[in-house]
Amino acid sequence: MKPLLYVILLISILLCACSNREANLAQVRPGLSKPEERDLLGEPDTARVATLPEGYFFGPQEGLLDLLPAGGSYEEWIYQVGEDDLYVWFAGEQNSMENWLVILTARFPRDAVF
Repeated sequence: MKPLLYVILLISILLCACSNREANLAQVRPGLSKPEERDLLGEPDTARVATLPEGYFFGPQEGLLDLLPAGGSYEEWIYQVGEDDLYVWFAGEQNSMENWLVILTARFPRDAVF
């Protein structure tokens, strides 16, 4: 019987975490630090550092074209929220990644094709 209780407890924790994430989405905005954003949404499901390509391209990062120069570095955190992916992008001074701030967020259906 104990394994069943553990499963129920785990499901309850996951449901609570998902509902907190959904409730905190509206508070995620440009200017937040990484610790502030992490306090709101927790650890991202996916994270990566990348460089904005030269020229035009298609993809969720298109919104960064107006905010960063070509070749500029950014960090992308992706959260799974229901059937969507929430993208949170950070950037700042290139030599100080730990101090980067949120510059843009976007939400797309997980099955979107770019």
